[in-house]
Amino acid sequence: MRMELVGRRADGGLARAEVPELDDCVVGAGPGADLELSLPGLEARHLRLVRDGGRIVAHDLGGGLRVNGRPTALSPVRHLDVLALGSTRLVLLVEEQGPERRRGVCSAWLRVESGGTRVALVPGENVCGRAVDAQVVLADPTASKRHARVVRGFDAVTVEDLGSANGTRVNGALVSHARLADGDRLAFGAAVYRVELEEGDREVTLPPRGPAATPSLDAELLTAQTTAFAPVAPGVESEGA
Repeated sequence: MRMELVGRRADGGLARAEVPELDDCVVGAGPGADLELSLPGLEARHLRLVRDGGRIVAHDLGGGLRVNGRPTALSPVRHLDVLALGSTRLVLLVEEQGPERRRGVCSAWLRVESGGTRVALVPGENVCGRAVDAQVVLADPTASKRHARVVRGFDAVTVEDLGSANGTRVNGALVSHARLADGDRLAFGAAVYRVELEEGDREVTLPPRGPAATPSLDAELLTAQTTAFAPVAPGVESEGA
């Protein structure tokens, strides 16, 4: 399992360092560390990264540790987690050896409230509207041709209004963008649906991250307070049940 830490240098550039393949690796700014990083705020021996079977566990050695914004003395960490060591933030990049299991949305539907018919939402974008090429065709004159899009990601389903004439509502509230939960009442004009989500553990393989694709993502994560698991790229995520 190959690991990298990406941090911000004092001059504003990105510093990348590969984590030695040790079962117990000490990260810090001093000569006593297995991985020495010349970054602001790091103690001589700041952090231990322990490989525990298929897990990676971060141990604070007294200099202060936050994982995705939460203070901790010991925490499992994984790909794209943000580790704050003192005043320095490091993004952990893990090259997975194979698929892993994470909790996410296994299946999603919109059920017509009046008739009981339900429409499956495919992973990715589902345009809802009166247009015949819409993924969810709305046979209601109050709905626009391209009324809204419902996006089924790996661990979340969201709705975004597309500038419709009569608006999109979630549980009666007019929204431009909202995260949907199981049982929500979703209205496109006068067309009303119930959201049905089935969640569970899913097997997913993260897409490869070539060197040319990482700098902008790393820079974005280094300014974030928390890290959420992003939707899997098309062709990587299976459609579920």
